[in-house]
Amino acid sequence: MLEKPVSSVTLSHYIPHVFGKDAWRWHPKTMEEELEQTFGFVDKDNITKVHALQVLFVSDSPKDDWMAFEKIVQGLIGNEVMFKIMQRPTLQQLFLAADIIKEIDPDFFTECGDEVSSYVAAVFADEEVPWVPPPLSEIKEVQDKVEEATGLDYEPFEADYRGPQNEPASKLILQSYNVVVSDRSNRQQELG
Repeated sequence: MLEKPVSSVTLSHYIPHVFGKDAWRWHPKTMEEELEQTFGFVDKDNITKVHALQVLFVSDSPKDDWMAFEKIVQGLIGNEVMFKIMQRPTLQQLFLAADIIKEIDPDFFTECGDEVSSYVAAVFADEEVPWVPPPLSEIKEVQDKVEEATGLDYEPFEADYRGPQNEPASKLILQSYNVVVSDRSNRQQELG
């Protein structure tokens, strides 16, 4: 089952089913050995996701420490986690990980500290996006920090706003953001 990439949410349910809830506390090397002994070949992305889940389940550091949060984001989406360098996620990566985290721990974002709030705000400001949609908007003071960093005030849509095909506002904004970014890239290629 684990020879091909599996979603982090699936792994979050499957690992305790196979090994018990205490498996989250195992040493990472022990977890890898048990996975390989039980399943044979295990895709590297799945091992990365399991290690990220271990940290998410047994530590509060991803809620308080921006570096731990960053590595959890990368790990949950299956990217290689490189501890010696900064791995700032794109907005798409951040939202993908946020959806995974919210599914696993619905209160995660309301419990995040100032470092994580500042980090998420910096990602939005760096991407020049002035509004933080749910679930990331649940992080304390993140919207104020984004507005301060970008110099833009944003009046959000009503919380239950839906687009023409009943899509959430956050998805519509990300789609328009993707168009702007690709348009910007195309113009840069044309110029140079």
